[in-house]
Parts: sequence; structure tokens; C-alpha cells
Amino acid sequence: MAIDENNNANGNSGSGEYIDKCNDVLALLGHANRQLNMTRRDFLKPEMMAEYVPLCSHSVPYTNNLFGDDVSKVAKDIEDCSKVGNKLKFGSGRGRGGGFFRGGRGGHRGTFSRGGYRGGRGGFRGGRGRGSGPIPKTPREEEIHRNIVSHCHIEFIDNVEPKQDIFNVKSVFNSKESDIVSNEIQKLLAIDVIKEVQSMKDQFLSPIFLRPKKNGEYRMILNLKKLNEYIEYHHFKMDTFESAIKLVTSKSFMASIDLRHAYYSVPIAEEHQKFLRLRVLGHVNVGYIDDSLLLGETIEECNKNVNDTIELMSKLGFVIHEDKSVFQPSKQIIFLGNIIDSENMIITLTADKKQNLVKECKWLLQRNLAKIRDVAKVIGLIVSSFSAVEFGKLFYRNLEKEKIIALKNSKGDFEQSMLISNQMKGDLEWWVANVSTELRHISHGSPQIVIQTDASLLGWGGILSDNEIGGRWTDEESKNHINYLEILAIYYTLKSFLHLIINKHVKVLTDNTTAVAYISNMGGTKSIDCNTISRQIWLFCKDNDIWLTCTHIAGKENLADKKSREFDDKLEWKLKRSVFDQLCTLWQRPDIDLFASRLNFQLENYCSWKPDPLSAFIDAFSINWSYFQFVYLFPPFSLLSRCIFKIREDGARGVVIAPFWQTQTWFPRLMQLLTDNPIVLPKNKKILNLPHDPQSVHPLHKKMKLIACLVSGVASENEDFLKKQPTYSCRLGNQVQRNSTKCISGNGSNIVTKNKLIAFKFLGKHEPLLLSYVKPHQPVSRDTISRWIKVVMAKANIDTTIFKAHSVRSASVSKAKMNAVPISRILQKAGWSDAKTFAKFYNKKIEKDENSFSFNVLKN
Repeated sequence: MAIDENNNANGNSGSGEYIDKCNDVLALLGHANRQLNMTRRDFLKPEMMAEYVPLCSHSVPYTNNLFGDDVSKVAKDIEDCSKVGNKLKFGSGRGRGGGFFRGGRGGHRGTFSRGGYRGGRGGFRGGRGRGSGPIPKTPREEEIHRNIVSHCHIEFIDNVEPKQDIFNVKSVFNSKESDIVSNEIQKLLAIDVIKEVQSMKDQFLSPIFLRPKKNGEYRMILNLKKLNEYIEYHHFKMDTFESAIKLVTSKSFMASIDLRHAYYSVPIAEEHQKFLRLRVLGHVNVGYIDDSLLLGETIEECNKNVNDTIELMSKLGFVIHEDKSVFQPSKQIIFLGNIIDSENMIITLTADKKQNLVKECKWLLQRNLAKIRDVAKVIGLIVSSFSAVEFGKLFYRNLEKEKIIALKNSKGDFEQSMLISNQMKGDLEWWVANVSTELRHISHGSPQIVIQTDASLLGWGGILSDNEIGGRWTDEESKNHINYLEILAIYYTLKSFLHLIINKHVKVLTDNTTAVAYISNMGGTKSIDCNTISRQIWLFCKDNDIWLTCTHIAGKENLADKKSREFDDKLEWKLKRSVFDQLCTLWQRPDIDLFASRLNFQLENYCSWKPDPLSAFIDAFSINWSYFQFVYLFPPFSLLSRCIFKIREDGARGVVIAPFWQTQTWFPRLMQLLTDNPIVLPKNKKILNLPHDPQSVHPLHKKMKLIACLVSGVASENEDFLKKQPTYSCRLGNQVQRNSTKCISGNGSNIVTKNKLIAFKFLGKHEPLLLSYVKPHQPVSRDTISRWIKVVMAKANIDTTIFKAHSVRSASVSKAKMNAVPISRILQKAGWSDAKTFAKFYNKKIEKDENSFSFNVLKN
């Protein structure tokens, strides 16, 4: 060893002592390492499945790996053995010796042995089974075991507890069955399977029914069919008779054990007992202080309800008011100031309540100032009528809002006066005019249609089955709070799908809780904007006989989310507004924009190509265009051919915006529909724009020229226009006229239709009065005209060094004034709006020289 060699070299003789100490240290370290690894194994035992626990035995060697080098092989062997064991196991006992089972408290306190059953003290108490059962091997098994024997919880789907709004399923029994039910309930009470409880929030009621047993008795069963819809389903396989007989051999002795009240042995957790409830007598009663409403599906059932209730109340010491009570079953009854009509399933106010409400509203309407207390009194009467006025909540919040503000300003003093605003009076007038005819439906039935909506700061979306809708917000809309936008998305979705939801009960799913609250409550007072749009939604629904139910949905489950964030709106090109207005001035203002959306419409009355919240119509080709006097069409260019055909088919009149594409098959047919010369629109990159992206430029702006065509589908109007068009054009100079309708002019400003030459006009430009006879025959410039005028002036002996071409204007208007032409006429011809301009700059003194040559020539 190295230590021994070093010691010998130094003449030391104690090397053996050092070696012994090193060996001791190594032994101690090895032992400590082994103990540490064994302890680590022991700590892992509780987390391991039972069949793999033997791997933690101290007899299993460890190497560099905690469970040895062949751990994977050993684990596989254990798994294979476990599978075989499961096939061979017949349920042998796990107790020591003869496999004894010892019951716990409240269970069967006895012992099973080969000799049979020896009963112990005490009997079974339903719902309190506490048998210890097999000893759990792992913490997880221990938890499951404890849950079953102590407080079994119901496994609800996604841990969502059920909600039961109305329990309207009743168990109907004859007198004999009622006695049996009562006896069975008393038995279950006696053995603590059930207990009497008070009604509580979120409880779940289930009906009961009876089934006869072989011994002549009856089994009372709690029908949990509805509750089971909310409970997690676990498949399990039960042994059958066939599987049992396969275990029988010729040497078998047989016995059987039957558990009494087996289902009652499972104790339900306290917090879940509210979901397993039943009514003792099955009567449906509603109590409100000293007034009770008793219900029954038949006259006999209602009579029994009355008798049982009177009997119970009398036993409790209450005195029945016979004059105010209604003992005879009826389809119409007054309860808490409301008339409940079960025949028509409606609720109305009593006549007295209607009269009182109208009286108080009229009183407040007559005043401009009133005490806050008086306003609060009227609001209280209005709110109390909501139980019988379906849309009453829509017509009181102006009152409530103003009252809150006034009360805040008066520091809570109800005796202070407040102003009765016009908005408040509007609500009061509605109550005066409508309360006599308003009612409320007891039930609107289950929703017939489900809509999902969503909003983002970019846009909105809505989905109804396979129908999808959505789009961007306008600049003004996008400035609003997201809560407002969520409600606005609901409004736009409802309006877009109106043709599918009219006269229906609609369920709206949204992931915004504020939207749910405002829709469910028909508005609110915290946000004026949210209240306003919610009110619009309900008024829209009221007009179209739509009832709304609004429910929250998790954002990740909202299918409309995508529609509110992804848009296909690169086709929303819009003609520049000023250009459209010029066309309207030139011809006339159209009645409808046939190809538009809420982002690019030119007219508020427009037709969209898909469901749109603000459009008057959907799909322009589905309506008759002749219903409108004058239409505006700026369709996708691919639809121009269909549009031209429909104009002729419907005999429509209007303006068509189209590209100047002479080679397209539809172009000659468009020219045949003309009733006026086409107008060439200005060619610039801003002639078209996307409303949501003002900086956008149309990809074809450099190549494309747009024209506006005044068209008519009435053939006689087209013929009248063509008759006025020339067959020959005037060619400048001393040339013989010849037919020019066989070709198109080089500058692209003319077209030929049916041998008629149609000239194009240019928007914003006047047709030139004078053209140059020098090619390319462009309009004469102002400088040329000025030079011509000076030449004429010189020939008229006018000194052009003193008088310029512009002097002609002063001379002409001054001469007109001298000859008593009205000033208004002069201003109109000269294009002046103010007479001061004429008086200051152009009204000159005209000197008469009757001896001049020009004067006498013009005079004659």
C-alpha cells in the first residue's frame, strides 16, 4: 500500500495502526451509506403501487442504482406475476390464521369463521357503516377507503355541482300508497338513513316511487335520474350467474350471504347530502310570511294539499283566515298582488295595483320638482310591479339614476327636492300608457336557439350553429370599454341573425360576466353606456318577439373568439365620399347602396352580402331592384355581369361604378343600359380606400380607371338617350364629314354603341369650349385665349398697352349695368357672390363716343 511504503521509507513502524483506522472509517461510511439507501427506499414505499413494494425490501441488493442493476427485469416479473395472480384469486380473506374479519363501530359487530356467523351486539344503522375492511396499502388507497366508509363524496362531472331552478316533477300516490310512503319514511328516519332538513340554496330534489317486494312489502326508491346527468360515469363489470357456476366443482359446499340495506350502508358526505333530497308529502307550497300558495297537478292533488296544509298549520297553533283563503282549486288566483293564470301561463297586476301605479306616475309627471322621497315612492311601486310586467325594467332606470344622483348631492336627505328631467318623464309616460295591458309569461320554455358571441378591442364575432358572423369595430366603436363592446357584440349578432331567431327563445353564451349581468337584468345603473346598449337589445327583442337567456361560458370554450380577432376585410373598398357626393349632385341621390357593409356603406339604407347588424337587406340578388326609384351599385368586379343582367331584368334605374375595361364581355352590355354620358372618375390612389385602414391603397390604382354610369333597365329610356347621340363627329378644319362610329378615339374618351358615338365626361372638369385645330387637338389654354382677345381688341382700335384682356370683363359688366341689367343677373353670370366685388373692381364708367366706328357698328 502507498501508506505502508511511505512509512517504511521514513522509518515509521506504525503503518498497521493507520491501515486499521482507515478500514474502520471505510466500514462506517459503507454502513452509513447502506442505511441511507435503505431509508430512502422506506420513504418511497407509500408512493409506490402495492405490487412493487417488495423492491424496497432490505434483501434486494443495491449497486450504483438504488434498486439494483436489474430493476427493470424484476419490475417486469412482478407485473407478470400480478396478472397471473389476479386470474387465480378467488377472494380469500386477508386476516391472520383462519382469515378472520372484525367489524368496526356501527357495522355488523360479529365474527365470520368456519363455524358460521356469531352475531355481536347492536344492529345495522343505515348510512353509518364504519367497518374497517381490508387494511389499505398506500396513502391513496387509505384515502379512498376513508372516503367510502366515512363520508362518501359524489363525483360530479368536472367538479361542477348541479343547479336545479325549478322542481316541477311530483310523485302522485293514492291514499294507500301515501300511507306506505309515510311508513317507509318513518322507518328510514328511525335508522338514520334520512333526516328532516330545512330548504336551502342549491339543493336538488328528486321524486320517489314505490316498487313491490316479494314479501308483500314495498321498496321506496329515490329517482336520481336527473341528478345522474351531472355525475361522472364509471364503467364496472359485475359478476354474473354464468361466471359463478364456473367456480363450482363436485367437491363444493355452498352458502350465501345477503346484505341488508346495502345501499344505505354508504354514508354520504355532509356537504353533498343536499343533492339527495325528497319531500315527505310531495306537496308544492310557497310561503310568504302569512300568505301561502298551494299547487297541485289535479283538483284532487290540490285539495289534498289544502287539507294537509290546514291540518299542519292548525297543529302548529296557527289560525286560518277563511275569508281571505281560497280553498277551492282554481286556474286563476291572486297571490301577493299578482294574478296568476295557469291556464294561459301568464301573470298580470290586479286592477287596484294598476290604478294606483298610474295615479302616482301621473302625479309625478305633472311636476318639475319633487321631493326625493316622493320619487323613491313611485320607483318602489314600479319595481314591485316587475313580477307582472315583463319589460318593466327597461323603463325605470332613468328614474333610479336621477334619484341616486340627487340623493348623493343632498347627502342622503330624502326631504330635499330634485328636478324631474325629460328622461324621467319619458319612463313615467310609458308606465301610464302601457301598464294596463302589460303582462309577464310564467315560462318561455327551453331555449330554441343557442348563440355564442365574443368581442375584442379589434372586432366582434358571433356563431349560430354553422352560421358565422363578425367584423371590425369602427374607429368610434373601438374607443369604448371592453364590457360595452361585449354587449355590442351581442346586439350585432342578434341583428345579423334576425331572420333565424325571430319569434324564438334564444340562449346567448358570452365569456363576459358583465354582459351576462346587464342582459339578464335588462340593464344596470353602474354604466350608462352598458345600460343604453342593453336597453336597445331588449327593445329590439321586444319588437321581434324574441326572448333572451344569457349565460356565461368559459373563454376557452367560446367558439366566437376567433371571429372577433381574425378578419377577411380586404374587399371592403369604398369610393371616396366627396366623389360620391358629386355624383349625387350631378344626377340624384340613390335610395339604397346595394353592395355594402357596416364599414363601407355610402347610404344608411344598404344591402350586405352576408348577415350584417345594420343592413336593411341581405344578398342584393335576392330582392327586386325596381322597388327602389334609384339605386347605387359598386359591386365586386366579378359580379358586374350578373348586375347588368338584373338591372335589365328588374327594370331598375341607378348608378353603376365600374372599371373602364372595354375588353370585358360585360362592357358593351353596360353601355347599352346608359341614359346619360358616362363619367370618368379622377385617377388617383385615394379614389378608393379601406375604412378601417385609411392609409391603404388599392393594388390596381395605377392601372385602373373607374367610370360612373347612369343606367336604366327600361329599354325605351336607353333608346331615347342613343337617339340624341351623333353618328358623325365634327372634324376640325376644312374636311368632309365621315362616319367615325367604326372606331374609338385615341384618347379613350369615346365609345360606340349601336353605331352611336358616346362621349365620356370627366368628373370635376367642364367640357372645353374651344379646341386647338393643331394635333392632338387639346383644349385651348387661358394664355392663348388671352392673346386672341388682345388681337381682337387691337383690331377694334383699343390701346392694348393700357387695356388688357381682363379689361373686357369690366367693360362687359359695366356696359350691362349701364343698360339697366339687374345686379343679381350680373353677379350670376360673372360668378360673384358679393356685390362689393363688382362695385370695387369691375364697375367702370362707360364713355360714349357716338362718332366712333365701333360704336356705330355695334349700335346698328
